[in-house]
Amino acid sequence: MTAFFTGAIGTSWGSICLFQYLFPRTFIPTQRWILGGFLGGLWALVLEPGSARSNGLYSMRMSVDSLWKVGRKRGWWKGIKGGDLWILVAGMAVLGGVYERDPGAVRDGWVRRGLGGLRGEGLSDKVARKGADEKNE
Repeated sequence: MTAFFTGAIGTSWGSICLFQYLFPRTFIPTQRWILGGFLGGLWALVLEPGSARSNGLYSMRMSVDSLWKVGRKRGWWKGIKGGDLWILVAGMAVLGGVYERDPGAVRDGWVRRGLGGLRGEGLSDKVARKGADEKNE
């Protein structure tokens, strides 16, 4: 994980300096930042398959957070009162939808029990209960 973040940050900043040196001012003046970020993101291909997903999701979350802050600073959009709560609500809605569609998609049994409790189904694990029922048949 350290190699991913170190390589991504180093490549992104290094590519910005390289592009400043190689290209004239008028050649892709704003898009070179995006290109540098893309090149930095290629470090995700170096990771072992087990950690690539979690690192990719973390870097995506940080990228969206950075985009939100830059957009708010430049006036592209305004902050929403209680916006952090709305993000939590949206995340819980997505997680609840995934849980309703396929409870096995939520890997941790404690999280499944918690979601079942929030939905009023009790603190039992649907996946473990389903597997026990299939064994008894």
